[in-house]
Amino acid sequence: YHMGGVIFFDRNMENQHQVTQFIGNLQKQADEKVPLFLAVDEEGGDVVRMKGDLQAPPAQKEIGQNGKTQMAKHWAVTTAVSLKSMGFNIDFAPVADVGSNDRRSYSRNPSEVTAFVRAAASGYEQEKILYSLKHFPGIGKGKIDSHVDAYRVPADKETLHREDLLPFQTLISEKDPNNFFVLVSHLTYPALDETYPASLSKKIVTGVLRNEMGYKGLIITDDT
Repeated sequence: YHMGGVIFFDRNMENQHQVTQFIGNLQKQADEKVPLFLAVDEEGGDVVRMKGDLQAPPAQKEIGQNGKTQMAKHWAVTTAVSLKSMGFNIDFAPVADVGSNDRRSYSRNPSEVTAFVRAAASGYEQEKILYSLKHFPGIGKGKIDSHVDAYRVPADKETLHREDLLPFQTLISEKDPNNFFVLVSHLTYPALDETYPASLSKKIVTGVLRNEMGYKGLIITDDT
């Protein structure tokens, strides 16, 4: 089978010239009819690649505190242009979580997060690069790093729908599903599935994301 895509981390990235060559060589080996997905996490703030060689976007919290949604679009456009110049076609951003404990969320207010995520999405779409809404159904209420440990989010279903799910539901309702991914978290949400974390949960991925929210696009999971 041909691989479907590659994600780059700093260990793969020396400078822009090397990355451009690397991506070009990978695409030459791909199926001619189905080019590779070439992805990177270039969110801004603490989650950026090649800090010394790329203009790093600010943390989403800093953009949100500015209060101007057009700044989210500006940085999405700027990031998309630099990534596309090297051959990337996916940025695993923006973060659609409400009120993350770190600097990755635009705001603690669901409506504000929705407005900034919408603006960022429009920037990526303008430059024709795929983006990813993460970390479904929202890790803003998490207290640990879900890459390394388990956590159960103590929120009822009504709260999750009113707060954490709002940015995802809004963008899914407004945007073409061919333009973005939804990235699913590893946290457990007992109000939605008592047993399995979101990334392994049919109740959440199929029941909520597909059936309730009507998302028809590609679904991926967070890193582990």
